Amino acid sequence: MNCEDIKLHFFDYLTQRLDDELHKKVESHLKACKACQKELEELRRLLRLLDIAKPPCLPEDFAEKVMERIETEFPTKESLRQRWLNAVSHFLRPIPTLATAVIILVILIVYQNIYSPKKEVIPRKIEITTLNPIKLTTDNISISLSHLKDLISSFDGKIIKEEGVNSGIKLTVYLPQEKESSFLNALKSIGEVQIKENYRDKNGRIIILLLSNKKRNA
Repeated sequence: MNCEDIKLHFFDYLTQRLDDELHKKVESHLKACKACQKELEELRRLLRLLDIAKPPCLPEDFAEKVMERIETEFPTKESLRQRWLNAVSHFLRPIPTLATAVIILVILIVYQNIYSPKKEVIPRKIEITTLNPIKLTTDNISISLSHLKDLISSFDGKIIKEEGVNSGIKLTVYLPQEKESSFLNALKSIGEVQIKENYRDKNGRIIILLLSNKKRNA
């Protein structure tokens, strides 16, 4: 994983939301990358500030005073957006910087919703990909499961999840990409293999469905 990939997981890393495998990858990258260490620390400090920051208590006539300042202190030639920003900036000088930034951001959002022209929304084409697990059919599931676990381990793989399903046993497997082709060929030594496209989940892990010949024939 490169720096850009790692940065996508910074927030989940700090909030302890990553699974063990991804957590270890992020930590391994951070040990060797000073730039990512620095950026992570900046994010950590920002989260601490947000934890302790309290929203300012605004007076009831806040909006009225802002509009009065707009009308009295700024030329009409200025854009409405700039007049809003300038007025609010003057009015909020006594308020801490972080709180001021939050209020200005809220006002910008309100401005966009009220004054910006509505753009035509073009529906995006949604592609639905069907997951097709690798089907490994065998005479004895228990024995084959043991052989399959040994095979996964021999290719430096790891079973992330194992669950029983109506038709057999479903395995979610992490495997180094460079060893995947050899691993798929080696599955033939355990039983009958059926491989279609899209046998990986959204996280890139291989899904294997271990089936029994008896259930299939029944």
